[in-house]
Amino acid sequence: MTLIVVNAVASAKGGGATILRQFLSSLDEESYYHVFVSDLSVLDGVLPRGNVVVHPVGEKKLASRLWWDYVGLGLFLRGNDIVPNLVVSMQNTPSYIWHDVPQVVYLHQAIPISDFRFSFFSKMERSLWFYKTLYPIFMRGFPSRRRVYVCQATWMRVPFSNLLRVPLENVRVYRPNAGLMDVCELREIDAESREAFFVYPAASHIYKNHTVLVGAAALLKNSSPQFYRSLRILLTIEPGDPTVVPLIDAAGVLDAFEFVGHLPHNKLMALLSKPSCVMLFPSRIETIGLPLIEASYSGCFILAADLPYSKEVLRGYRRVRFVCATDPQRWADEMVASGASEGFVERNGCDSGDNDEMGWVEFVSFLNRFAKVD
Repeated sequence: MTLIVVNAVASAKGGGATILRQFLSSLDEESYYHVFVSDLSVLDGVLPRGNVVVHPVGEKKLASRLWWDYVGLGLFLRGNDIVPNLVVSMQNTPSYIWHDVPQVVYLHQAIPISDFRFSFFSKMERSLWFYKTLYPIFMRGFPSRRRVYVCQATWMRVPFSNLLRVPLENVRVYRPNAGLMDVCELREIDAESREAFFVYPAASHIYKNHTVLVGAAALLKNSSPQFYRSLRILLTIEPGDPTVVPLIDAAGVLDAFEFVGHLPHNKLMALLSKPSCVMLFPSRIETIGLPLIEASYSGCFILAADLPYSKEVLRGYRRVRFVCATDPQRWADEMVASGASEGFVERNGCDSGDNDEMGWVEFVSFLNRFAKVD
């Protein structure tokens, strides 16, 4: 049986963990898998098949993770007599072992191909500066003719081909997806309130662009006081967050925001499935914006940044307005419109837009074929 090694020690939380769980849930019985993760909690209910062996190797910070990629994984495989036919890295960077085998690198970090500038001298931006300027060196790794990169959206292919200096045919697209039926079943979870509220499920990174929502709330406070009094914007950050909360406080609009902290996936989906929910998504850097897929599957009305990632992932979806990512007045206007128009929040059954993209089943099938290439 074909043996595939999956390196995913960096996929410990957030979107990376969601992607890993979706991938593991899609594995078939055609190959035998050794999957390396930080700890078993990342599986979160995913029950591996009998042909999948999971190795928890402990949490890896950036330096220790790079050591693992370049040295540690190879030592482990050699010490346990594991000789794979294919190595799959689910964390943007190649993994190295002492065997000449093909490799697939899954890309889900858009910072290196963004036009956003970060400052090395800002404590809050220094790690982002690293991902923008130095991380591409590790993503390229040592040259290899037997390596294929996989990204999540078509718009990423050309930028990554240029960044990684590989032929375009070596950059493929397989799009992740949400559990459509599971999401649809949450549709009727709450119908007692018709008062619109807004939710933005994102961390507090500067590129997530909370600033434009703060500006929009400040404009609404002055121009639409009646609407502002009922304004509820739920943010999935902690009340003491040092990046976003001071901005909101300085603008005098703390009463318009609720800080709900990290939401487990099922609770977020329950929120998105409420008839009165409107998702805000002004992020300026995403690969696809996984919450957008989940919101579209739940039939949620969406206000999204007018950028390539959102236009692609929501192509064909009817309940979305695209808004200039840097214009708080436009966000304010669209928030008023979405809250005032019942048609924006009405549900008409599941509508997930176009679903003809290559997904997890096709990705796993590709891995099985690629592992058998001499």
